[in-house]
Amino acid sequence: MKNKKCQKILSVLMGVLSLAFGAILGVIIVSYVEWELALGEYFLMLAANIIAVTAIYFLQIIIHEGGHLIFGLISGYRFNSFRIGSVIVTKEGGKLRLGSYSLAGTAGQCLMYPPEEKEKIPYVLYNLGGVITNLVASAAFFAIWLAFPAVSVLSPALLCGALIGVYTAVTNGVPMQVGMVNNDGLNAASLGNDEHALRSFACQLRVNARMARGELLRDMPRELFELAEEADGGNPINAVIKVFACNRLVDEHRFAEARTLCEALIADEAVIPIYKNMLTCDLAFCEMMAGECDRAASRFNAELTKFFALMPKNPSIVRTRYAHALLCERNAEKAGAYKSDFEKLAKSYPYKGDIESERELILEAERAVNA
Repeated sequence: MKNKKCQKILSVLMGVLSLAFGAILGVIIVSYVEWELALGEYFLMLAANIIAVTAIYFLQIIIHEGGHLIFGLISGYRFNSFRIGSVIVTKEGGKLRLGSYSLAGTAGQCLMYPPEEKEKIPYVLYNLGGVITNLVASAAFFAIWLAFPAVSVLSPALLCGALIGVYTAVTNGVPMQVGMVNNDGLNAASLGNDEHALRSFACQLRVNARMARGELLRDMPRELFELAEEADGGNPINAVIKVFACNRLVDEHRFAEARTLCEALIADEAVIPIYKNMLTCDLAFCEMMAGECDRAASRFNAELTKFFALMPKNPSIVRTRYAHALLCERNAEKAGAYKSDFEKLAKSYPYKGDIESERELILEAERAVNA
């Protein structure tokens, strides 16, 4: 309870910090535009400054994820995937593949395969590598700004870039939940002195690596989805293993068991919001497969609808919306539109095993409507 209260306080403080940070960036951008300029030139210079600052913001995101990659390699990890925005590079069969994938609440993500030979995997540098590189980049940007403090477009971008790096380091380094996900600092803190959480963390990364290779969850070793009885169920890292176990049940079409586990995990405080929303999506699907459309429809509240809008190209979400249109609304045209959306996203989706699994679930829904 105390930890939950601390997280709420941190969330409020970070909200205030974000507002102050945005105001400071705005002041810097405007201060580098001369008031004596003609109106058209003024707005042109203002637009140039905004574009430059936006570009350096994305550069800091790349630097952050690059930090995870660099310090992961130093720690003995191997490359799995690297994502900025919705553009993702995965490694499959020794080759790099470009795809499209997004995760609500994240601007990027670098996933790696943990070292096999170490009993206790290293985790500090990998998790906090992004924070380190953001701070190093900020120092570099500030040093260059000191050398060139009055150059149009360049100077405001450098000064804002330095501040953005510090802000990114703080929001990622101070242990807390940011939006629907836990940040790097909280992940590192959750792993500290917890051997079960370290094992869970390694299992999550290994599952993600196998997914990138096109494996189905049901074909992966069962021990990757098992949590020791003595493990701390309140640790969010351990909770993810239970979420993955539920995903595996859905992949195995064991809908009754998946439904029971979904309900338990949705009520579990250790499960972060993004997973709770995805579990609610799967729970609704399981209920539809049991012929309980009214119960499934009740899941589609304002919160879940908003979440759907944040992740419109997630195959599990599209599959569930397709099933709802087909089984509950009996709207063939609407269902057809969702199926068309699914086929479009499947072309660039990086995890081919996921697509295969979701296609099977779509077929299950079609069999149910014809039964």
